[in-house]
Amino acid sequence: MFKVNASDEIDVGATLNVGPIELEEDSGAITLVNLPVSSTPSDGDTESYGLSIDSNPVLTIYGLADGAGGTDTHRVGIGTTTPSATLHVTGNAVVTGGLTMGSATLVGNIDMQGYDITGVDKLTVSTIDPVHEINGEEYATFVSFYAGGQKMETSGTIRIGANDKRIGANHEYIIDFEKLEEGSDLWLFWETLHQDLSQLSVILTSWI
Repeated sequence: MFKVNASDEIDVGATLNVGPIELEEDSGAITLVNLPVSSTPSDGDTESYGLSIDSNPVLTIYGLADGAGGTDTHRVGIGTTTPSATLHVTGNAVVTGGLTMGSATLVGNIDMQGYDITGVDKLTVSTIDPVHEINGEEYATFVSFYAGGQKMETSGTIRIGANDKRIGANHEYIIDFEKLEEGSDLWLFWETLHQDLSQLSVILTSWI
């Protein structure tokens, strides 16, 4: 089962069952496992090794042969044996410290678990579209200005005195927030503003 090869290395010809492995004291920077690759594999052949628990892959060190005795596409897979990025994690990840990203592309949702996003120099988004659950129904409307997930402004057009041409006549327009059309922009604005008239400002622009 054991033999010494031409390079004075010990070859093991069967599965080697071992207990804990202890490295030599003060070993410095060493390579624990190395997978040599010759020019025999074709370009694109997988060259990888992994660590498993009860035959379930946990960690995979992955690369592809280049057909010339080297490798490329070096990746690490956690929970996957075929990582598609430099670090590919299948499942959830918990980061208790800082996470620094360069040019990052995020696909999917980010659940902040109630925490804040801070230290952002510039945030560019295509839409801000929070979902509001009101009376058991979900509503979402794209708007230009949100703060903390609340719709802070809305706009519309009203007609005052359209059929009364008297000079100096007084006209009024009453908005009854209790009778708004459910699901309309103004109704959603009112429902998400905590219905506080003391915090409401009205800006009118005349149009003829």
